[in-house]
Amino acid sequence: MFNQVIKWTIIVSLWRKYKHHVFATLALLLSLVLVNYIHGDFVEYAKASANDNIGYSYLVKWLVFIGLIGLYIWQIKRVNKAAKFDSKLHKMMNSAPTKPDRTPKTSNSDPTHSTDPFANIRSKKKLRSEADFLIEKDK
Repeated sequence: MFNQVIKWTIIVSLWRKYKHHVFATLALLLSLVLVNYIHGDFVEYAKASANDNIGYSYLVKWLVFIGLIGLYIWQIKRVNKAAKFDSKLHKMMNSAPTKPDRTPKTSNSDPTHSTDPFANIRSKKKLRSEADFLIEKDK
């Protein structure tokens, strides 16, 4: 059972990270097959009609192939660049840092205005716990 959880965790994490890559790769492969199929139909048509533009069709086919591969590489680079700093951690790290408190420090004789976070506790006459509050509540 634990083995299945690990497998599904890995599959889901890989899918979330690489789903754009998978779709781009499938689109590239589909478009390459489609261009090849259309070119094959044109070559058969050119042979049947005794057309002499078969050489140009191969040139166009390979230029389209190179263009599609270049578009694929550009898309993958764009996805990688966007995913590089897309996590919540990176957004939190890139948020504007808080400015330090630049208020002038007061003298230590007044514990309520000190920068010490426990100064107000030290100044109390009697410290009470949560249990003391519950006891008083029951009375």
